[in-house]
Amino acid sequence: MKQRRSTNEERIAKDYEKGLFKSIARSKAELKRFKEAARATFIKDRGEMRTLRLGLT
Repeated sequence: MKQRRSTNEERIAKDYEKGLFKSIARSKAELKRFKEAARATFIKDRGEMRTLRLGLT
């Protein structure tokens, strides 16, 4: 059974189809911040997986 989209989702989908969304260029500072956040998340997740594998929960 397919769920009905919310009103907000419908509006966003229509605006997307009309081409109202545009890509924006990110600054080097923003990209650096995103990269650091992704790296920190990966390191944290990897540490949690290592803990689970070793049974140290």
